[in-house]
Amino acid sequence: MKVLRGSVGFLGMTAAAAAAGSAATSIPFNGWYHCEMNSIDYNMYVHATASSKALHRHVPFLNVAPSLTHTSHGHGRALNSYTNYECGEFQMPMCHEEVCHDVRNKTIDVFVKRKLANPAKVAEIGKEKVLWVMQGGPGDSSTAMEQLMSSLYWEMNETVSIYTMDHRGTGRSNRLVCNAAEAMTSGSAGGLGITADEYPACIQDLLFQMVIETTQASNATQVFVYALSYGTFLVERLMQLASPAVRGYIVDSVVSQSAADFGHMATFSNWDKDVAVVGARFLDVCSADAFCSNKFSNANVSQVTWALYESLDEAARGSNTCADMINDLGVGPPSDSLRSLLGTLLCKLVVL
Repeated sequence: MKVLRGSVGFLGMTAAAAAAGSAATSIPFNGWYHCEMNSIDYNMYVHATASSKALHRHVPFLNVAPSLTHTSHGHGRALNSYTNYECGEFQMPMCHEEVCHDVRNKTIDVFVKRKLANPAKVAEIGKEKVLWVMQGGPGDSSTAMEQLMSSLYWEMNETVSIYTMDHRGTGRSNRLVCNAAEAMTSGSAGGLGITADEYPACIQDLLFQMVIETTQASNATQVFVYALSYGTFLVERLMQLASPAVRGYIVDSVVSQSAADFGHMATFSNWDKDVAVVGARFLDVCSADAFCSNKFSNANVSQVTWALYESLDEAARGSNTCADMINDLGVGPPSDSLRSLLGTLLCKLVVL
């Protein structure tokens, strides 16, 4: 595939890195502005009157391993990893020439956030190593990566500039639509939605938006890309373009683009099936362990689990308080809620 100079891909990744060391860039950019490390206050309090209690809201974010935390170190390093962040918006082409032609030259805005390397620890800003951290979701913004940005900046001794972004359609970036394929229009087959028949052309339109611009400035910078979850799907496409501007890739919790057959693809459609494989192994280990199996009277733990699901779903009204409570919520069979809970606990156990 031809890589177009002047068409920017993967949301201005390389161009933004180049802009760190130079004011000149071929991508329209509104400039870097001071911003905070956290876009969201994760401990928001509603100050109450003396006669009422304060309300505390929790917003979930990416959990960072304890080894990466750095709240009590001296010499100012912790402070340096939490402050002096910059944010800006790049204007990206809505339509790329090899996919479609837009006489209006319409653009969309893409939000980018960065924490530059410490100038005292690198030879020259603009030639330091750059690491992009990409969130997935699908549909998640970069806010879940902000804690990770701080930790990585600390662990790499402030010598690497860390970037993240809200990919198209998320957070502070413009919504991603398939204009070239005319999907998601009121006159299309699926209306504002996208039908299965429209997906091939729509995906072709979206994937081309990842084409990367290669400039002399970006070639002087060692750019690396880390992607998490659904973000790996996007970065896999970036890898296929083989841009010389990117020196390396790290993919975490991979969502695959292809496989021998769909049943073996790492996709969200196969999530439950894949978790079930891990869950079955876990239950088998419990059955083989003397201490664990003793808690189930040495019965087959897998069979006990399936029997529990069945008993919850078949329980008559008034015979099982737990089943009654779930049924009253109207969220499906009681066993569905238990399956989801056990799956969540299993994931937490694997992470720990």
